[in-house]
Amino acid sequence: MAGKRFVSSSFAEADIKAWLPASQGFEANQPDVLTQRERETLPLVSAGHTNRAIGDLLYISPRTIEIHRANVMRKLYLHTQSELIRYALRSGILARYE
Repeated sequence: MAGKRFVSSSFAEADIKAWLPASQGFEANQPDVLTQRERETLPLVSAGHTNRAIGDLLYISPRTIEIHRANVMRKLYLHTQSELIRYALRSGILARYE
C-alpha cells in the first residue's frame, strides 16, 4: 500500500538491509558517511578527471586519490565506475561541480 514495503516484524533490520539491493538508499548510501576529502574527490572522479589531475588540484598523490575512490565506492556500495557516475548524477553532486 502507498508504494511501501511490508515485511513481517520477525525480520531483523540487518536481514532487511542484506536482502534489499544497495541502490535502494541505505543509510550508508548517503554522502554524510564520506570524509571531507572523499566528498571533495567524488565530483572530480565522477567528472572523469585523472588521478594525477585530481591529485595536483588537491595537493595529494594519485595513489591517495585511488584510495579515496575505493573508499567512496565501498561506503556507497558501488561496484563500477559507471555506478559511481550514475550516483553522482542522481544525487546532483556532478551537476553542482560542472
